Amino acid sequence: MLNVSNVKSWYRLAKAHENKREYEECMNACEKGLKIEADNGPLKKIATKVEKKAELARIARQKKEKERVRRVGEVKSLWKFCKDKGISLGRVPLVATLTDDGDEDDTEEKRWNHQQPHTGKMPKISSLAEYSFPAMFCYPAVGQSDFVEDMEAGEMLAMRMAVMFPDEEGPTIMPWDYNDEYKCSNLAVYFEIHELDDGTVHWEGVRRLETMGDCMRFFGNARAMKGSDGVREAEKAKEDERVKLREYIKEWCEVNSRHKVPGANDVMRVHPAATLEQVLTDKKMIVPNFLVTFLVFPMEHDAHKAFLKERKVVGIVQPEGI
Repeated sequence: MLNVSNVKSWYRLAKAHENKREYEECMNACEKGLKIEADNGPLKKIATKVEKKAELARIARQKKEKERVRRVGEVKSLWKFCKDKGISLGRVPLVATLTDDGDEDDTEEKRWNHQQPHTGKMPKISSLAEYSFPAMFCYPAVGQSDFVEDMEAGEMLAMRMAVMFPDEEGPTIMPWDYNDEYKCSNLAVYFEIHELDDGTVHWEGVRRLETMGDCMRFFGNARAMKGSDGVREAEKAKEDERVKLREYIKEWCEVNSRHKVPGANDVMRVHPAATLEQVLTDKKMIVPNFLVTFLVFPMEHDAHKAFLKERKVVGIVQPEGI
């Protein structure tokens, strides 16, 4: 005797999946129902209609899963490499509030406009000796920046700056450099120190990634929240980040007032003959969001003088032999 009631249930389920354009799930429901009643007309009609779409959805899912496995392997390899080299990776909050009431795009994106993982670029690892990181050169005095997709580990900062800001007579090549101040020999370069002396981290600050799991979860959430894996995954990632933010706020408030906000970060100066690897492996450096960020000022610019008044320079990354 046929279980007609169950067949009807499979039909309703198949129809619901079809309406949501979930074609693999729809085809699965049809197949389950047709095992009970092979000649069921409505189920056969749906199955015929979605068969090709279900196959395309299956291929797309397998491709997506293969890409996910590749990304997981890439992040695992990067984490192991950085641990071996003594490079510290960090993260920033991916949400600004604990609810949807706040305008996150208007707050967090502006606060971290040079740190958000919006580039989608990962460091490239060839060997322990040969690797590169994406880098951002920020020019606070003029509100400009340059993104370098692959900066080689052995590359001296001076070589990169000489290409970007050559020491030549006459006007500089940057259209925004109205006073012709951005020349290689006239520039001071810094990176921010993100950890406070007492070891605490404000919930809006850069936090050191301590484990491979933390690293993978952060990378996955950052990617998902950009919409790469669909609406459902983006919402899951956002909620996960809210849980993290709640933990960070609680951690901060255990030793500080909630309303206490740290002052401007201390900075390290970078000698122009230092290499990117020397910067990356400096004990004060934490690389937020896989992106090395430099702050660049003309020596005598008023913005540079103001920068040094509000921040403490705690040291300099020296090249070997100096």
